[in-house]
Amino acid sequence: MVKVITGSLLLLFAGFLSGLSGAQSPESKDSLKALYLESIRLCTDQGKRFPADSRFSSSQNGIIDSVTFTGTSGTKGKCRFLYDEQNRLYRYIISYSFDMQFSDFIRVTNTYNQQSMVVEILHEDVSESVWKPFLMQRLEYSPEGYLSVDLHLMWTEDKWQESSRVSYSQDSAGRDTLMIWEKYLAGNWQNDNSQHEYYSDGPSPDSILFQNWNSENWENSSKTRFSYTDQGYVLSLNSFQFTEGVWKELFRGTWDYAPDWNSATYILQENPDGFWQNDEKKYMLLNRAGYFYYTECEIWTSEGWRRGDLPVVLEDPAIPRIGFIVAELFVYYRKLSSISETETSGDNYLLFHNYPNPFNNETRINYEIKSKSIVTLLIFDELGRLVADLEQGEREKGLYSLKFNSGNLVSGRYFYYLKIKKDSGIFYSAARKMVLLK
Repeated sequence: MVKVITGSLLLLFAGFLSGLSGAQSPESKDSLKALYLESIRLCTDQGKRFPADSRFSSSQNGIIDSVTFTGTSGTKGKCRFLYDEQNRLYRYIISYSFDMQFSDFIRVTNTYNQQSMVVEILHEDVSESVWKPFLMQRLEYSPEGYLSVDLHLMWTEDKWQESSRVSYSQDSAGRDTLMIWEKYLAGNWQNDNSQHEYYSDGPSPDSILFQNWNSENWENSSKTRFSYTDQGYVLSLNSFQFTEGVWKELFRGTWDYAPDWNSATYILQENPDGFWQNDEKKYMLLNRAGYFYYTECEIWTSEGWRRGDLPVVLEDPAIPRIGFIVAELFVYYRKLSSISETETSGDNYLLFHNYPNPFNNETRINYEIKSKSIVTLLIFDELGRLVADLEQGEREKGLYSLKFNSGNLVSGRYFYYLKIKKDSGIFYSAARKMVLLK
């Protein structure tokens, strides 16, 4: 099962939740930090074999305010994004629920130059209520303004020590064409692996070739081919592994989009022994602009599809590519006009799970708002088609309860989607799954 996704600034957070307990123990926190470091190492070692699950547009959606996520063990986490007066991301904070309360765990801070380019990224964790550094990224750019070097330093023995680096090359359109990964060993830089990207006319690669360094030469490792819709969304991928001088197809993935582009289903299959079999699946909800705000992940087992932890990658021009390994994830937005250095998130609103669930014919949906807001509550089927409009209009502060009657709807999985706007422009959305059994 492939769990490696990376991007322009090589920041991937792997919140692998299935093996974690809810207790705030040194072992669980050490495990989280180790997974965080391992995720960064994996993405810098192996490159972006798969595209981002979601791409955001700051001009159309505002900016990402926060992300909440859960794993199969029930462990919960959230990531809060903070912006400066120029609407640049200067910090994000990752928190986990320990002992039923959220505690800050990882803090990442960006430093910009006069051209608003990120030149340093500081990673810190909490030890005895004090933030302490453990990783620094130093970024360099070409005269054209493209990323050319990403240097990683680890805080060891009270000083920064070089660990690894990535060198980038671009074509005249600014698209990455070659990336070379090196490790710092015994006082010298040594090649590790490389990634070649090939394009036709679009901004995304048609194929990627991965190679490993064998101490003397580059050797083929794997390659991935992509196809895209006319709108630029990924339609399919085929991944091959180079074994004994022969390319063997190892993975294939497909994306199926609803006619109105408000949902997508992604399925990855693997071919370990010459027979294709299901591997992983993601179901995603998208807003009217085609951008993602919810995903649910499943893995294939001997008993069929089951809820599972998979990587979900977010991409936006305003932030580095950031990923989470989760079973379920929500994204919340803020309008640009509402940005300040204060933290505002979806915590002021709550969309509760419907009851009963599963349900036969009728169920009740509750939500709470803490101030006067414009509320929309919609019901979608599994293909992303709108089947009911439960709530539209301005509502005062309070707790609201709505009854949903399924009418002539058939048995299956449905989603109820809450969107809230305020005069200040703060945007909140959330979705929940419900199952109709008749």
